[in-house]
Amino acid sequence: EPTVPTLRERVVQAGLAAIGTPYSWGGDDAAEGFDCSGLVLFVYREIAGLELPRTARQQRTQGDTVPNKQQLKPGDLVFFATRGRGTT
Repeated sequence: EPTVPTLRERVVQAGLAAIGTPYSWGGDDAAEGFDCSGLVLFVYREIAGLELPRTARQQRTQGDTVPNKQQLKPGDLVFFATRGRGTT
């Protein structure tokens, strides 16, 4: 029985479909290439109709915080502090 993909599933599918797109620092376009936040910006704009900020630092301030990793769902964004700067 066919089912219609959820919005979350469509967001994930669009992200996976971008595998192989060239990396381009500051890029947010499928034709020119993406950086990480540009890919998120592009997918959520094209698939979900959401306008997110351009940078990962700005993107992490949007939406709701998920209390623990067991509650993450497909399409949720996860941000890591990778340079010892914490969340500031």
